[in-house]
Amino acid sequence: MLFIKRQRLADAVELVNALLEELDGEIEKAKENGIEPYRLKKSIDRVKQIEQLRDEVVEYDTKVMQYVNFYPEATPYYKEKLEIARRYVRSLGGDWSTVTWGKKSDYPY
Repeated sequence: MLFIKRQRLADAVELVNALLEELDGEIEKAKENGIEPYRLKKSIDRVKQIEQLRDEVVEYDTKVMQYVNFYPEATPYYKEKLEIARRYVRSLGGDWSTVTWGKKSDYPY
């Protein structure tokens, strides 16, 4: 479900990018046609606000994906996989609370 929503978000951001490009083109045409400076400034400010919103949404999406990757128990699929791993450790006689995953240098081979 998360990945479907991410794809929809990516599609929406792509659409916003296309619209922003179109607006930039219209602003350039308006400059060439001698639009009043206050109207031009107002349009440029609005485009910048939309760009800022787009950037915040993309950054938020990045943070969400980092969270999902670092905290797999937050999603049902990974929560199920985590439970399988816990049962496996218990079946080997281990205690899940004492499992230390460590780093590569901890293992000599």
